[in-house]
Amino acid sequence: MKIGIINSGFSNIASVQNALNEINVNSELITSNNSSYDLIIMPGIGNFGYAMESMRSSFLFDMISNYHQNKKPIIGICLGMQLLFESSDESPSAKGFGFLDGHFEKLDAKNEKKCNSREPPNIGYNNVNFYNNAKINSLDGLDISNGYYYFLHSYALNSPQKSYQVSSSSTFNGKEFTPFLIQDNICAIQFHPERSGLNGLNLLSLIINHFRG
Repeated sequence: MKIGIINSGFSNIASVQNALNEINVNSELITSNNSSYDLIIMPGIGNFGYAMESMRSSFLFDMISNYHQNKKPIIGICLGMQLLFESSDESPSAKGFGFLDGHFEKLDAKNEKKCNSREPPNIGYNNVNFYNNAKINSLDGLDISNGYYYFLHSYALNSPQKSYQVSSSSTFNGKEFTPFLIQDNICAIQFHPERSGLNGLNLLSLIINHFRG
């Protein structure tokens, strides 16, 4: 399986490649529109609006859009997940790719009445529970993937559609949000599997094997 990682300039590419190497998956950076891949990964750390502006001003916007139109697998990580949706509170005037319906809202601020609440961003390990709603056989391993994953974000998908084939839940300041989902050719991951130890490596392996078919 030929995997390309989008070299957008606003993500930690090396960590993603290192994680893929750990699970014996070869990948290469996408630097032009001249190569074809079976699966592409869009990592990202940064601002929603700036990232979309950068995408639209390069070959990446059309390339990613074409991959989705042709139903090729796309994995979005952290900011990469957010860009797959329509919009974000972070940049109200910016439009995402819109492959999935949904808007990212700023995480709730600290509530002084709750002793465990804190100010965003959500940094560190949070518990994630996964739901294989469509009972996809290749994702049966999700039932042992529940656990702690590393987060670094200030915006979250709080009101997702309930019909995603695979969904998940986590919480920040007591409010539930969706940090992971799979729908057809799209896998959206809010946390950083490449920085989540063995749990993250196992999850990446499961996802890639699912899309490998």
